[in-house]
Amino acid sequence: MDKEIKDVMEKFFNRLVEDKKAEFEDGMRHWMHLISIAYKFGFEMGYEKGYSDSDGPNSEDILPSENVE
Repeated sequence: MDKEIKDVMEKFFNRLVEDKKAEFEDGMRHWMHLISIAYKFGFEMGYEKGYSDSDGPNSEDILPSENVE
C-alpha cells in the first residue's frame, strides 16, 4: 500500500514539474519575443545611429522645450 501511494505521489510530482517547466518555457518564449520586438523598434527609431534616449529623433516630442511660455 505504501509503495502504491509513493508511486502515485511520484507520478503526480513528476507531472506537476513537467507542467511548470512547460509553462516556464512558454513564458520565456513570450518574453524573448517581446524583447526582440523592442530591440527592433529601437533600431527603427534611429538608436542604431548612436542616439541616446535624450537626443533621439523624437526627443522634441518627449522632452519639454526650454522656451515654453
